[in-house]
Amino acid sequence: MLRNESGIALVLAIALATILGVLGAAVALTAQMETLISGRFEQGRALAYAADGALAMAFAELGSTDWTPALGGAVSSFTDGDPTTAHRIPGIGTVALCCGAGSLTVAVEQAANAGRAWGPNTPRWTLYAWGPVAFWLPGDAIRAPFYVAVWIADDPSDGDGNPSADSNQVIDLYTVVLGPGGGRRSLRALAARPLDADGEPLVQGIRLLSWHETRW
Repeated sequence: MLRNESGIALVLAIALATILGVLGAAVALTAQMETLISGRFEQGRALAYAADGALAMAFAELGSTDWTPALGGAVSSFTDGDPTTAHRIPGIGTVALCCGAGSLTVAVEQAANAGRAWGPNTPRWTLYAWGPVAFWLPGDAIRAPFYVAVWIADDPSDGDGNPSADSNQVIDLYTVVLGPGGGRRSLRALAARPLDADGEPLVQGIRLLSWHETRW
């Protein structure tokens, strides 16, 4: 009888230990998942801020220049080397910015135009600015491990038949931000020159007509 009771006690002890071990693993896994979710949320918010910052940077430069040169290939003061060569970005990997198959430029064009065409007015997405977010300010003022690129395209509704020239003072912008672990955000914005008292576009300045986050 005592031997049977000892055997039952041993079985119960093993079962209890197993249950406690499973519960401990579940608690650890839950904590790990919560940490991962929290980290993803924080990264997503930081990526969104970086995308907004990239648009603001592009607006600041484009607001004081003629837009036709940029549509034709003139680039921002914010660049990170030759865009036609693959960029090895720490924590992100190798990225092809421009311009052949597999490049971000081709992906942006496919996402932005969505297979639509406007004949000779079909937008041609031109890389305008690119580089690490940390390069926005000197020193270690920004420590975000993100890489950003901005493309510019002509508004097809101008009807001038030339996607490399602006004739209606309206342009399209597309921003992509890349982060570690496959993090990504992309924004698209339509911008125009502000109008004077007579309703005519001003020579300088820029105003936001529309803005939305995109997915691709």
